[in-house]
Amino acid sequence: MADGHEGEYVSVTTSGSVESDRPTNRVLNAAAAIGGPAEVLEFLLPLWAGSVLGAGPAQVGLLVATGALAALLARYPLGHLADRADRLVLAAVGAGGAAVALAGLALVEATGAGIGPAFVVAALSGAAGAATGVGIRSWLADRHGGDVDAYGVLLTAESQGAGLGYVVAFVLLGQLGYPPIYVLGAAACLLGGGLLVAARSETPARPQVRATAPTRRPSGPLNRFLVLCGVTAAAETAVVLLLLLHLQNGERLGVYEIAYALAPGLLAFIVVPRYASGLSRRAGPGPVVACALLVAASFGVVLATGPGVVPLSAAWTVAAAALAAALPVEQSLVARSSPDRLGVAMSRYESAQLVGATAGSAGAGLMYEAGGALLPGVAAAAVLVVSGAAAPALVRALPLLPGPAVDPGPDRDPDQR
Repeated sequence: MADGHEGEYVSVTTSGSVESDRPTNRVLNAAAAIGGPAEVLEFLLPLWAGSVLGAGPAQVGLLVATGALAALLARYPLGHLADRADRLVLAAVGAGGAAVALAGLALVEATGAGIGPAFVVAALSGAAGAATGVGIRSWLADRHGGDVDAYGVLLTAESQGAGLGYVVAFVLLGQLGYPPIYVLGAAACLLGGGLLVAARSETPARPQVRATAPTRRPSGPLNRFLVLCGVTAAAETAVVLLLLLHLQNGERLGVYEIAYALAPGLLAFIVVPRYASGLSRRAGPGPVVACALLVAASFGVVLATGPGVVPLSAAWTVAAAALAAALPVEQSLVARSSPDRLGVAMSRYESAQLVGATAGSAGAGLMYEAGGALLPGVAAAAVLVVSGAAAPALVRALPLLPGPAVDPGPDRDPDQR
């Protein structure tokens, strides 16, 4: 029940019981089914365009950028739509769009249509992914009151889907080529869309009650926190790209060997997010985010020194575990800062992540080509250290509603409660 807080959530589950809620469990399974093909496509698309379509490096870059730009442009209007329409229906439509895009890629190869239609398919894939992401995340925030547990199990589900997707792709790619992988991915997206529709049928009403008319909340603190999220996404993406480049060029590893080196980090993304809620309750969200960024910064320093494969894999696993603990906390903070505009809030968060990731990968690639991993590794580490130092103050400034899993701490301003 709402207890007088304006715009306060009413969570249908308590912390720790997120997965026992049947509609939520369906949504998490859908996220795994849809997220797996999306993650695999992000890896395979540039390889496919170059090897099958004969695209040059510039065309490959433009193809990847087309999908990213479509996702960025679609997110904000989709966020507004999520606050006015049914969020699970929006996510299901996105899943259908993703299935069409994957089937379209298989058709492009089968018909020999060339690179032109691939740009259209890439744009559709980017927009569809944005619809699914915004719909699912804003629905979880609405149903579970911005609980860190909800975003923790979501990240676990998405990572499990990605892991399974990579296994299937690596097994089939050498024997059957790309089209069967795309067709299976399309089928998985359709399955995910069906699960979202089933979850919608079990959720007859939005589980949110407002005691009074919502009060306009200050946007400045959230804007500054989103800038922090975007900046740190740039640095985090930079160190991941540097890791891939170093393993490929410096250590001369092949695709399968690189996958083995990165696998422990993926396992961390599957295991650790479930513990994010407990860490946040004990230490507070600001320290959790700050520590994660500092650990990621240490990985940037390790990467700059260019050690061997085993030390790099170990350092990456530690950094991945830290980031896996921080990401659910970040999403919970964003949701609880804008309870009346959840769709817009989550779309802005994902847009900040995407812009940061795009800028970070581009900058890291240029600096690596100019002089190796030392300069971009140190630069990314410096950005992460500064961001980690600023995180606690930025979190304390957020106008949070009370939530089941995040306690802003005793130094919180009383007028922001």
